Amino acid sequence: SPQGHPILAQAGSSPDGMKLAGRFADLVFTPQANRMQGVTFRDQIRAIASSEGRNPDHLLTLPGLSFVLGGTEAGADAAWNELEDATSDEFRLGNLTAMCGIEPSITVGIDPDGPFPFAVFDQAKSTTFAAAITSVARDQGLTFRETSRRFSTLPGGLHHTGTPESLALLIEEWWRAGACDGFTLQPLRLPIDLELFVDFVIPILRQRGVAQPDYSPGTTRHKLGLPRPVNRHVQRSGE
Repeated sequence: SPQGHPILAQAGSSPDGMKLAGRFADLVFTPQANRMQGVTFRDQIRAIASSEGRNPDHLLTLPGLSFVLGGTEAGADAAWNELEDATSDEFRLGNLTAMCGIEPSITVGIDPDGPFPFAVFDQAKSTTFAAAITSVARDQGLTFRETSRRFSTLPGGLHHTGTPESLALLIEEWWRAGACDGFTLQPLRLPIDLELFVDFVIPILRQRGVAQPDYSPGTTRHKLGLPRPVNRHVQRSGE
């Protein structure tokens, strides 16, 4: 096909996940809470790619970035509070387990106001998210319900509530520090936060030389600056 093969994206930051990404992935989705963690993770994943004989520039790190935007800081805070007030405890408890790949039936009968169910989360499919959640619950002695209220956004990840200008500054600082190659955007209110990002954040990033002014023709692989993979079956088919 024109792109060689579809872009391969790997999600997760466990040691096994990082090895998988370093060997095969074109893109990596990862929760990183601050810029220094982002720099460390990106350096590690690029080193793994190099050890696999790959060009580390061909593996792009795209941390998750959730956001709520407003015309002023006060307006953004009000929008966040409104979103928080609209969320029920039942949804929060279900969302906490769903993010970790835990079947809802497993948590039936667990007292939300009792001790946090560490044994359940220790068996979670998403080890990265589960580790972030249980770490907070254990360090702060939280109940199941209290923990669920702490994670309205990506566990262990990056969230920003503020103006388009402050979000653009955050993105620029991460990118220039080598903490990411881009972001996996997670607007919390759809479509409004996505529209605000497109209409206001992108022009600021373009003005600062962080976002490209337009896209080159070709496939998504070409637009991301990733090379077309060599067909490993060409030589065999010609024998």
